[in-house]
Amino acid sequence: METGVRVVRVERVERVEQAGYLVHIVGAGGPSALQADAVVLAIPGYAAADALRELDRDMASDLRNVPYVSSVVVGLAYSRADIAHRLDATGIITTDKHEQPIMAVTFLSSKWAGRAPEDGALFRVFMGGAGREETLAMSDPTLISIAERELGKLVGTRGAPRFARVYRHERASAQPVLGHAQRVSRVRAKESTYPGLFVVGAAMDGVGIPDCVRQATDLAKRVLAS
Repeated sequence: METGVRVVRVERVERVEQAGYLVHIVGAGGPSALQADAVVLAIPGYAAADALRELDRDMASDLRNVPYVSSVVVGLAYSRADIAHRLDATGIITTDKHEQPIMAVTFLSSKWAGRAPEDGALFRVFMGGAGREETLAMSDPTLISIAERELGKLVGTRGAPRFARVYRHERASAQPVLGHAQRVSRVRAKESTYPGLFVVGAAMDGVGIPDCVRQATDLAKRVLAS
């Protein structure tokens, strides 16, 4: 068994009779293939589709048809004295995308201890999402300016932040649109015909942290039972 292999890209997964799978990759040293008894694809649906396109076109098609959207997170830190709000909550979710240029704000230092000094506060401002793909192309200064302005309206921040960071998440959020349950059922039915192949992740069974924990626990049981 090979360990510590740095994979740059997975090209495809090949079923080998009586020998499991060959995972064709491009690694640091160039193209190669890894032999595996089991393959877990815990990657975006479109990436799993690319890996499975020659193994099973129908399964690949269903995975590729799971829509993904992009988002931006702006991290802002302020001195506590420069914030009017008591921050006695975990955050804010906006309800009208047409009126609000942001989706939500997390009061990170209120939600979890140790995220900021006692005299400071840390925020995450979420933007983009479905219908706002153009947000990803905005410049860092523009995104920071929007985040500062909206925080000022919502929690009464004053002055410049201690620091600001922009994080872009391209095609990172799976969208379980109408028909998703049927699509997942078809993928699971196909998956069952390939012993040792497991497809998990946001494209299948949920996008939140509890979903990740649940899927990981279930996956471990399925792998051990295979």
